[in-house]
Amino acid sequence: MCEMLGISVENKLPLCSFAFVDDFRKRGVIGDTRRFSSLDNPRSCDGWGIAFYLGKRATMIKEPLMASESALFRSLTDSGNGFPSITKSRIFILHLRQTISTSAPVSYENTHPFTHNLFGREYAFAHNGSIKSFAKGNGAFGSGIGRYQPVGATDSEYAMCYLLNRIRKRGIMDWDANGFIWLGEQLREIGEYGTFNCLFSEGDLLFAYRGKTEERTLYVSRLKHAPGYAVTRFDFIDRKYASRAEPLEKDTLMVLNKGRIVCKHTKRPTRQKMAMRQTI
Repeated sequence: MCEMLGISVENKLPLCSFAFVDDFRKRGVIGDTRRFSSLDNPRSCDGWGIAFYLGKRATMIKEPLMASESALFRSLTDSGNGFPSITKSRIFILHLRQTISTSAPVSYENTHPFTHNLFGREYAFAHNGSIKSFAKGNGAFGSGIGRYQPVGATDSEYAMCYLLNRIRKRGIMDWDANGFIWLGEQLREIGEYGTFNCLFSEGDLLFAYRGKTEERTLYVSRLKHAPGYAVTRFDFIDRKYASRAEPLEKDTLMVLNKGRIVCKHTKRPTRQKMAMRQTI
């Protein structure tokens, strides 16, 4: 099962500032999805990737390798090397990939996160789940993705291209409350075709969406050593680094800006609820 980690903080910090990232790296092994020691079941062992922002440009580091055995990933979490100065960011998106028999092959191109440009900004995107029925038809291919062409063959990157094309047609250059409501509707439309949790950013905001399925939860934790939050697929962060994780409600889009939650938009059976926490 793929795993994701999103971080949004008030001030730019190097990746090695977050000690729990190394715990996340160790989850990229062959073994049980909740215990490091068991080797009974497949885990997220088919690739790892990190996206962060130096200004408006997204920097992406990834390998189609097991994260726990990656010397590169390990070095990024080590404050004793020269990487801290080049990984300072307010936003990080991390992903551990696990393929299944019907997945796109293990390769660099198919390793999350993915990046594409829109209106002079580089969006980074990572996905947990499967939406192959959406990607095989229903507008995601062909005219549905417009000018955007996936580099790899995953349903995840096709969904990103579809979403960016919709944003382009909507003409959204700067996000506001109305844009968040509209975005939540687009994400729910994609989620109707399978299991769909995602993290993405355009450099200022971190968007976290939890889909409709009960078993695919996203958790939110307030960080203790820096003003900000972490969003995770599993509740794995030690309590000395973050507060108790709270699950996002199903069908919820959460938006973070500089370590603050600025929006939670949840679909209700008879109405929609939107909580604006703070102006952007």
